[in-house]
Amino acid sequence: MYAVDLAGNVRMVDGAPADIALSDVSASGKVLVMRNTARRGIIGTMPGDATERDLSWLDWSRPSAVSADGHWVLFEEQGQGGGSGYSVYVRKTDGSPAVRLGDGSGADLSPDGQWAATISIAKPDHFTLLPLGPGEARTVMVPGLALFSVNWFPDGRRFLLSGNEKGKAMRLYVMDGENGTPKPISPEGVRLPGVISPDGRQIAVAMNAGPPLVFAVEGGEGRIVPGSVPGENPRRWSSDGRSLYVVSRDAPGSRIDRLDLATGKRTPIKTLMPADRAGLIDLSFVNLSDDARSYVYSYRRVLSTLYLVDGLR
Repeated sequence: MYAVDLAGNVRMVDGAPADIALSDVSASGKVLVMRNTARRGIIGTMPGDATERDLSWLDWSRPSAVSADGHWVLFEEQGQGGGSGYSVYVRKTDGSPAVRLGDGSGADLSPDGQWAATISIAKPDHFTLLPLGPGEARTVMVPGLALFSVNWFPDGRRFLLSGNEKGKAMRLYVMDGENGTPKPISPEGVRLPGVISPDGRQIAVAMNAGPPLVFAVEGGEGRIVPGSVPGENPRRWSSDGRSLYVVSRDAPGSRIDRLDLATGKRTPIKTLMPADRAGLIDLSFVNLSDDARSYVYSYRRVLSTLYLVDGLR
């Protein structure tokens, strides 16, 4: 906290090792101060158990992907615990201790469950494949692109990239193998990573403007997801490829619906809301297992404590 007089002289009044905010000062000099404690965490379920559990690890845990069978979650630590370059972890959805894989931002788990893709925070012109067991890490360069996300196709060979060239907005690219050349398949203006159909032929993605679109991997114009509305985020295809699971805000929570791609019929699946709503800011980064019966999502919470301080000069 600082004080300034009418001549513009500034002096420090007091400080604290916390996020503090000055709320009010009384005529007698008493000060009302608010201390805020913020945290991002993870909540999810394991297969066969509908009970949600908190899967957070350190102070700012953000989920990146859940395994096809729902048994593992890939996540990153972005806060003080994760360090300036972030840290990537995997953890079982039964709440077993997390295992640190390396530095960076988490992207995706391979279809065989043996690898994790990560992106460097400082140099997003490449991604790294980290083994979940024995093995050596591999670096895949994508010069000219600043990566936002990386996802494996079901064939385990191709990659779906979202990123942008210098001075341009984000779009989707397909890369055939670790030595392939990224090929754009969408216009600029995609908002979140795309989700890949089970047969690997189509990509559904949210757009900065308008409803989500579906693009063919082989190219062509995108088509609007039947029954969708602007702001919804596609998060998973059904296993038969006939429906799409979409997530939308349902303040203060989020809602999962299934859209029939032939008719546009909407079927509500679940509303996500932590049992403890205190200080809840938002819910985001919803990830679903292949059968959509297991899920993880991120929450942000800010808790405030009010203090009355006397004796400051």
